[in-house]
Amino acid sequence: MSDAASPEGILNEIAAGILGLETLGRRNSDALDFSEQAAWGLKQALEDALEAGQRASPNTEPQPGYISREHSVRAIALTTLGLETLATRNRDSLDFSNQSVWAIEKALLDAYAEGISAGR
Repeated sequence: MSDAASPEGILNEIAAGILGLETLGRRNSDALDFSEQAAWGLKQALEDALEAGQRASPNTEPQPGYISREHSVRAIALTTLGLETLATRNRDSLDFSNQSVWAIEKALLDAYAEGISAGR
């Protein structure tokens, strides 16, 4: 069990509160390790993880290479979750995707790290 104030604890809270996931840990069961996620929920979770990283950042200025929050969230969604867009398109086949908990965990960790780079 992770401390609620640790990055892992914060990300688990985001995953539970926004994405409805009990844990980001693997449980060796397809029914438990994969879930249908809405694009808007994934976007909100990534934004919240990025903001948590910003709050934890010792940096007061963005670090070299940081562009913007929106760009960061889109890039993480594409590279880690394989989603070209997080926009609502009013079609279930486009707005929902089956994601593994480990891909979601990596995406949230990447967003948190990006938040640290972004600074406060």
